Amino acid sequence: MKVQDGSRLVGRVFPAVDSFGSGSSVGWQALLVVDGDPVEVWNRYAEVLRVKDGDAPESCVVRTVTVPGDPSTTSTTAVATVGDGTPSRFLTEPRLDGENRLDCDFTDGPLAMSMAVGAAAQCDSLTPASGCRLRPESHLFIRSSPGTTTSSTDLPRRGTDQLRYERGLASVAGTDKVNVPPTAAIPTGAVVAANLPTNLDPTRLPGPGDPIDDGIDQYLVGSPFKVPAGGRSLVAPSQLINCNSGLVAVVSVPDKPEATVAWFDSSSTGDDPIQTKTGTDSGGTPWVNGLISTAGGYYLDITAVPAGDRTDALVTECGD
Repeated sequence: MKVQDGSRLVGRVFPAVDSFGSGSSVGWQALLVVDGDPVEVWNRYAEVLRVKDGDAPESCVVRTVTVPGDPSTTSTTAVATVGDGTPSRFLTEPRLDGENRLDCDFTDGPLAMSMAVGAAAQCDSLTPASGCRLRPESHLFIRSSPGTTTSSTDLPRRGTDQLRYERGLASVAGTDKVNVPPTAAIPTGAVVAANLPTNLDPTRLPGPGDPIDDGIDQYLVGSPFKVPAGGRSLVAPSQLINCNSGLVAVVSVPDKPEATVAWFDSSSTGDDPIQTKTGTDSGGTPWVNGLISTAGGYYLDITAVPAGDRTDALVTECGD
């Protein structure tokens, strides 16, 4: 597998550690920036990874993302998601008024792919209306997880399956709408390109002392997890893993992998003790992985590898 046209790798390919298991089984994970046509890029990766039934029409949904505009709101939900009543469409349907984001997801056994291109909502506090904006996002995350055997029939695609479920639910008469399968079919036909914005505020990279998520992850607002001293973000953080929340960030830190992982643990006093594992990847590069369980069943996962006299760390956050 190689980096495909229309995308570029952020940092390096990182090990994917079975954080909840023995840690002896290691896969791989990579974050890429999409700078070409997102549908074409998605299809290239689906083809090279031999993903069955995972092309863009089967995996992608176009929708509208907005930021909260009511100053009295107390909700911390800044990013609109498929199924919450916001407009959304399959790729083969006509364009929506105000559409500004393309989300793609696919899971099959150990392989998971997620892509988000277009507008992302970013907030600076627990009261989103006090400091929210739309900023551009263009990320693709691929992970081959060790020890995962669940098939794609058991792990639905977040975008298309959720939209099919919502439409199937709307067609059910009466009030008994429990356990309705995602029966609404994806329309056939040509892809209608998403009308993605080109005039959003520039992306900013979190620096030393800034929140690792830069205000896009509602579950980390006000958290102690920040970019370490002397560190720098290699890419704007993204919220695209198929789970509750789903943060992905990559930082470069002027320290060794062990100290980098320990820094994240020491930054928080209210979470469970960190679980640390070490090993080497197939090329002989050593890695250190740390898992921090946070309140509410969420966890922060740090995978750190040496990069010259610095350390590159992939930081992910996900719900249970």
